[in-house]
Amino acid sequence: MDLNIKITPEIAKEIGVCCKSAYNRLTELQKLNLVVRDSKGEWEFVIPEKEVIVL
Repeated sequence: MDLNIKITPEIAKEIGVCCKSAYNRLTELQKLNLVVRDSKGEWEFVIPEKEVIVL
């Protein structure tokens, strides 16, 4: 997936889900400080300083 700044519908189309599902996943990632949403509603992926471990 391209890490450029995008709006929710673009991300949803790229990963093959509806906009609502994409928004829910993006807000979860925002709580983990992996994405940031600006005032225009665009999402930007953040490269974490710490290692992310998936259990």
